[in-house]
Amino acid sequence: MKIVSRDDIKSAKRYGQVALDLLDTWNVPMSPINYGVAYEIAKGKNKSLLAAYKAHTSKNKLIDCFCLEQWQSQYLQSPAPQNDKLISDLEKVVAGVHEQLESNDGSVDKYLEQLTDGIEQIKQANIGDELLPVVDSLLSASRLIKWQQKELKEQLAQSKNETSQLKDKLEQIEQQIKKDPLTGLLNRRGLDEYLQKVQDTTPLLTVAIDIDRFKSINDQYGHLIGDIVIAKVAEQIRQSSNTNIKAIRYGGEEFLLVMPQSEFNRYPLVAEDIRKKVSEMKLVSKKSQQKLPAITVSAGVARQQKDESFEDLVARADTALYAAKNAGRNQVQYAK
Repeated sequence: MKIVSRDDIKSAKRYGQVALDLLDTWNVPMSPINYGVAYEIAKGKNKSLLAAYKAHTSKNKLIDCFCLEQWQSQYLQSPAPQNDKLISDLEKVVAGVHEQLESNDGSVDKYLEQLTDGIEQIKQANIGDELLPVVDSLLSASRLIKWQQKELKEQLAQSKNETSQLKDKLEQIEQQIKKDPLTGLLNRRGLDEYLQKVQDTTPLLTVAIDIDRFKSINDQYGHLIGDIVIAKVAEQIRQSSNTNIKAIRYGGEEFLLVMPQSEFNRYPLVAEDIRKKVSEMKLVSKKSQQKLPAITVSAGVARQQKDESFEDLVARADTALYAAKNAGRNQVQYAK
């Protein structure tokens, strides 16, 4: 058992207080996920998390529950168990035993038939009556085996059905954890899966989209209205996506479109179309019937260059996005 020193306790208290101060600064509620991420940032030992935190704050981006949940999933959470392999192995076991019973079923029937014939022959041969109880006992035991085998097959059939249902349920859960619950768009986990399929086969194009002056909307109208604005913007972005164009909620109020460059050749104005549709939205608070100010987005577009990583591609799109903001917002800029 590891002995905890007083220095460890003092450090834990110090990190805990810094974590609480961070939550207060970010104006997010105390929750296991929020506190856990803040605590790790306070410790300063998770380099990947610190890099993401510094990159986020250097651009004065809002830190909210969504952002912290993404960091927790990406930098702190251990890899999820391989559910697909688990179910696959379970199916193999059930199918294997079932197949074995099917193949043995005929031999058991044949054995019972031979045993019954043997008993008749013994009776006809007038062999001593003292032997018949033994043979009858064997016959009863064999019939019991046959009955038990039938019961087991029925149980296995039910297990096979339950395994199939479990597989369907796990597939549903797997799809759910790849999507952002507020917007229905892919989250970073869903993006990672898509990249694994296409990244080495085709050059990509990325559109980085950010809601303009979102912090002021949150401050003035509250997080609930802020979530509604995010969902409405995501709806416009979703309408521009398809099988080959993936829409991702990349941050609190930041989105990505990722597509093969060939797809962008077919829809070259996709970023401009989204910008225009968002600017034309008319939003009204149902509670107060108050009209919300016009919502706009800025966007940056970047084509993947030869031997360029996806992270560098997103960084260039992000640079173009902030060039659009610095130029007055509500516009699209293209990376060089």
